[in-house]
This record gives sequence, structure tokens and C-alpha cells, in this order.
Amino acid sequence: MADLHFWLLIEFMVLANVAFAGVALFYWAKPMAHRYNAWTTRFREKYPQISKPSSPETTSLNYKVMVIFFRVAGAFLFAEAVYLSIHAIQRIPR
Repeated sequence: MADLHFWLLIEFMVLANVAFAGVALFYWAKPMAHRYNAWTTRFREKYPQISKPSSPETTSLNYKVMVIFFRVAGAFLFAEAVYLSIHAIQRIPR
């Protein structure tokens, strides 16, 4: 029985970290998208033979898409952690 409680505790800790990562990803979506966009712009200017530098319209669209992607990924991680936590709570022996 002690092993079960230990593994449930480990599972709750992992799921809490996944939920925290999802919330952080959702909260910091705009700064992360801005940094990602700056990085890709520098990369494209440094290596134009791989990918041509983007126009301002494309850069703006890329920023918006990445913000949406980071927010959706964060919401998914949080929802998954909550869902799996509920199922883990139901496995606690009474």
C-alpha cells in the first residue's frame, strides 16, 4: 500500500508541474512569440540561402500565429493535467 501512495504522490507532483507549465505558456505567450519572431528574423537575415527574409506583413502574421499556438498549447497542457489529476484522485484507496 505504501508503494501506491508513493506513486500517486509522484503522479500528483508531475501533473502539478505540467499544469504550471501550461499556465506559464499561456501567460507568457506574447513575450515568447516576440522572442521567437526576433530569432527567426535574425536567422533568416543571417542565412538568406535557407529562407528568404520575411516581409513586415509576414512577420506580423507569424507573431499572431505563434501567440495563438502558445496559448492553445498552454491551455491543452493545463486541461490535460486537470483531467489526469481527477482520474488520479479517483484511484486513491478509501
